[in-house]
Amino acid sequence: MNKLILNEWIKLFTRKRIIVLIILVLLSGLVAVAAVKLDDHNNRTSWQETYQNQIDMYNRQLARYPQFDETEWENELSYQADLLRWNNEIQKYQFCLDNSIPTWDWRMEILEEYFQNLLLMDCVRAGWNSEDISTYFGFSTDTDLTQVEQENENLMIYVLNNDYQTYNREQLQNAEERLIELQEMTWLEDAEETLAMAENDVAMWERYVEYNTPPYAADNWMSVAIERIHDHQELYIQYTHLSPEDEMMQPENSEELNRRLQNYQASIAKDLFSLENQTVSYDIQKDVYTEQSTYVNFLDLSITSSMTIVLLGMILGAVMVAGEYRYDTIKQLVIYPYKRKTILRAKFHAIGLLLLGTCLLLFGINLILGFVFFPSELEMPIFTTYFAGNVYWMPYIVFILIKYLFVLMQAIVMVTLTVMLAVVTRSTSISMAVSMGAYLILPPVLELVYPALGGPSIFKYILFGNLDWSQYLINDVGIPYAPWWVSLIVVFAWWFIMRRIAYFTFKHREIRE
Repeated sequence: MNKLILNEWIKLFTRKRIIVLIILVLLSGLVAVAAVKLDDHNNRTSWQETYQNQIDMYNRQLARYPQFDETEWENELSYQADLLRWNNEIQKYQFCLDNSIPTWDWRMEILEEYFQNLLLMDCVRAGWNSEDISTYFGFSTDTDLTQVEQENENLMIYVLNNDYQTYNREQLQNAEERLIELQEMTWLEDAEETLAMAENDVAMWERYVEYNTPPYAADNWMSVAIERIHDHQELYIQYTHLSPEDEMMQPENSEELNRRLQNYQASIAKDLFSLENQTVSYDIQKDVYTEQSTYVNFLDLSITSSMTIVLLGMILGAVMVAGEYRYDTIKQLVIYPYKRKTILRAKFHAIGLLLLGTCLLLFGINLILGFVFFPSELEMPIFTTYFAGNVYWMPYIVFILIKYLFVLMQAIVMVTLTVMLAVVTRSTSISMAVSMGAYLILPPVLELVYPALGGPSIFKYILFGNLDWSQYLINDVGIPYAPWWVSLIVVFAWWFIMRRIAYFTFKHREIRE
């Protein structure tokens, strides 16, 4: 067997195209580097740049329309209203820039109210009457300018002299008072859902206070975790209190509803685990704001480059089997003192070992590329998964390696399909075209057809809906919603049957002299 495997490798590596192909696969991580860098250039901006862009935009508007233009506004008053808004927005963004207040800062909520009041005062000082103020700005018509000025003074004092700890405690107190008020009401529409939502708000502010974390802080992983827990719990409450008439309550949508509920439940449990153990998870860190992509962002995207291993495997399978018929070397092959089944098994082993080595090399190369091209000052996260009511964790690097190995398993299954087709058709092009087309096209087709047909159970047993095993680790099972053990059985059964067909056909196919 070892001699046969070695012989297959020698035949492969004497072909320059195969060597070039393997090198391209190993360098595919560079495409991921370019994609992440391009995304940084086109889409990632700092909060300071965001503010400055807004200021520049409003200044351009002011410069473009120094006076009323009847083609743009219905009357002079609407033009003046826009001028007031633009200047107000410029003041707000400039204040935030000068005082280092990012878009997600807890003070933004107070500042929004402050600058709305400032806009109202500007309108009154410009001589606007109450009716026009109400029409163009939606402000109350019974404005007491002195009262508004005093309110704004208090708001600014609060912003400048208080900290987020005080804000958190106040918001917790407000949430608790709101919950008590709802509990004491004699009648309440959708009482169970409304009370659950209010309790969820109280729990969020309790966590902000307990973990001494600034609220809504997109650059703080604990704040992100707390907000994620609150949002997913809110969605869980909504979906567990749907009315019987809701579309999601229909029998054909039961699988989708259960999937969503399980996803929310898993996400809540994993984020609570990270908070309680004071360790950031991958799920949380990917939502944390950074001005540049990180090592973790790249490693996550690098999984895409590992898909080239599947394509490489299919090419090798077609070339190593159908190529024997194409170049008429099959006659020399079958005269070896080995059974035909052993010869074909050697080809499977040769491809499998080569793909394993390529997969590990690609993993190592991408680790190095990520370290060289991307900052890694953030804490390396753990990976958490939810299974049978418990949260389990592993180092993030181990998770990435497992995802690479899952792709390797896809490659082995697709190699089996390609070899089976190559043995049956004796055509390199047909075996490659059919297997590649099935791998690339059928999964998205299944996602479209499955819901349209009402989710027939037979779809759970189609190979191409069960190849992505990583979905069970990240707790986001996709169409056709097969349980993990069903997916494993289905993939193994297809692999076993295709292999048996390949052996049987290769053994009994007549080789003409």
